[in-house]
Amino acid sequence: MYNVLISGNIYHEDIKHIRDAPNVQIRTVNIFDRIKNLKNFLNLCEKQDLVIFRLVGRRPSSFIELLKNENLLDTYVNLKCKKVFWSQDSHHSYPHEVSVQDYFDRCYIAHSKYGKHFDQKKFFYLPCCYTAGSLDDLYEISAIEFKKERDIGSFYVQYSIGDRNLVYAKIASILKRQNLSYTFARYYGTNEEYPYGNLKWGIKTSRVNVNVSLMDDLNIRNFEVIAMNGVLLTNKLDEHGNIDLDYSLTHFYQRDLSDFETKLQESLDDTRRKQTWISIYNGHCLTHRYLTIINNELGENLHTEKLPVDFELAMTPYPATKTIHDLGHAGVITYDEKALFISAMKDVANQKLPFRILLELYRGLNPDDEQGVRLEILEEMRLFVSKNVSDDILYLYWLFFLTSMSDDIDEVQKSFVPISKSKAYHDFIRHYSQNGVSLADPKRYQSNLKIFNTAVNSIGILNWRDTDVSGEKNFLIHHLHAMDTPVVFDVGANNGSYSDLVKEINPKAVVYAFEPNKNSFTKLKASARKGNYFAFNIGFSDVASQQAMYDYSDASGSVHATLYPEVFQILHKYEPAQTRITLSTIDDFLSVHDIGRIDLLKIDVEGHEWHVLKGATGALGRGVIDCIQFEFNEMNVTSRVFLKDFYELLPGYRFYRLLPEGLLPLENYRPLTHEIFAFQNIVAMRNTEMTAQPGA
Repeated sequence: MYNVLISGNIYHEDIKHIRDAPNVQIRTVNIFDRIKNLKNFLNLCEKQDLVIFRLVGRRPSSFIELLKNENLLDTYVNLKCKKVFWSQDSHHSYPHEVSVQDYFDRCYIAHSKYGKHFDQKKFFYLPCCYTAGSLDDLYEISAIEFKKERDIGSFYVQYSIGDRNLVYAKIASILKRQNLSYTFARYYGTNEEYPYGNLKWGIKTSRVNVNVSLMDDLNIRNFEVIAMNGVLLTNKLDEHGNIDLDYSLTHFYQRDLSDFETKLQESLDDTRRKQTWISIYNGHCLTHRYLTIINNELGENLHTEKLPVDFELAMTPYPATKTIHDLGHAGVITYDEKALFISAMKDVANQKLPFRILLELYRGLNPDDEQGVRLEILEEMRLFVSKNVSDDILYLYWLFFLTSMSDDIDEVQKSFVPISKSKAYHDFIRHYSQNGVSLADPKRYQSNLKIFNTAVNSIGILNWRDTDVSGEKNFLIHHLHAMDTPVVFDVGANNGSYSDLVKEINPKAVVYAFEPNKNSFTKLKASARKGNYFAFNIGFSDVASQQAMYDYSDASGSVHATLYPEVFQILHKYEPAQTRITLSTIDDFLSVHDIGRIDLLKIDVEGHEWHVLKGATGALGRGVIDCIQFEFNEMNVTSRVFLKDFYELLPGYRFYRLLPEGLLPLENYRPLTHEIFAFQNIVAMRNTEMTAQPGA
């Protein structure tokens, strides 16, 4: 008997191929319910042949950090069982933060836009989750005999608002008259690369693939971008000799169906192939209730086909340079309608239609939704409409509703910013309260917390994922692109990614990068040599000195390295290692190297930013530093520096908070809106009309 333990968030369908394998005994446990008893959990792992750590919506490195904190990492490493890390969803942090691949025999990544960063020797991209083909690689490291086949035509059905179920029914009727078998499916992504290519692994038969798009945006293929008004491509052979026909139904108009049927018939008449297949792709999500409706309506016409998979292709690691696409969870229907709601909201908002139209869309989608909170939301919106509340406030409320439904709020952040102005927000709260609905309800805590997180994201807080989300890339483009040889100081450069970005945007920029950590500096020096900028193995402070820097004991120079041990002890719950570093001052450096100006001073030194600026009072007083970008975050709690301290130090500067697509002015200092100790980038621009000296 082969013993398998699966820990994490497990769905019944996810493990069906493991469950069906012969002589396999499976146990499942939610590892995060056992955090307080990790030792017993490891004892349980010791009795297994294979342990799969399945993490959804959690930072992949969190389990390793827990083991370190409990001094159990050695126990884990010495386990004899095979260990597989199974990560999913694009909102994960980078798995390589703590070199996760060093602690697992295999690492699978699904739905993650960070795949290009992974160690290609151990990390595998899952082109279609939870299918036998996806698990083929486990066969090499375990005794499980998997069936070597992949569900190409598994029942993927997607449904969305309006009368599209009627469109499905009519398409089904058309296809049935043509004696075509078909299935419904969805896909993720809008890249020009062909998103269904992985599904053709091992297919050697000739057949006709008719891909019908039921989306409002472009139907994108690898060979051509199809116009929305309806284009049918014929006689386009793929590598396996299959013909791809492509047709887009514009805005789900049923009047397009007759044209579709005509062109389909013409195309099929041009081919002499008898084997045919239809895939209807729709980008929206589905509830189980609608799957049942579609199944009952079209069940007799649905077709599932299993095709053999080339074993070597099934084991192909994720290509480092390509964008990830997949067809979602085979056999798993999610309840996340966020994408549908956001799309509907934007469609109505962009056309400046009354909010009641959006309300009707929602009522058409879920007229008898069993989830009480959504019924409550719906009733509140109906009440708003009856009170003739302005559409702006209703849109704002709708946006709050969207964010309360999902942890993944990247897509709504851009929409949130332009309508989250102060007056609209206060009007929203006033109308919300006047209609007898209280936000201050303990039962609403989780929803309110998500609303709070969305609100802080919309004002530039916790947008840390990358330079696009943080707004740094957009800021550098607008600030540096047109400058002739701007002088940029990158203080706290780490491995040089920020300096590289500066040189990419403006190759003429003169960049000075500073990193006191010797391990990080080794990487920085190599980047500087390649990028043609200067690198220095020093840090800056208010006085020149030798000090201790704290970091993870097994890190080779992490982005969390800091002068404050409390950052690790209090915030990261970790006892750090220390190393000695050299600190100078910006004033001294400018003097020694005869540098007359700094066009952009970027500072990211984990809580020590104020002290760096304190060491530049001479340059600040002379007005030779035009723009300063510095990070303000939870590390300032340990360094005990407030944002107000920066205001006092820089009276001749205007302050802004960096947003993904611009700068948010920080005027009229208020502790409530300014002293938020969480990741954010502050930009201070010198006001040439002001002559005040920097604070003493």
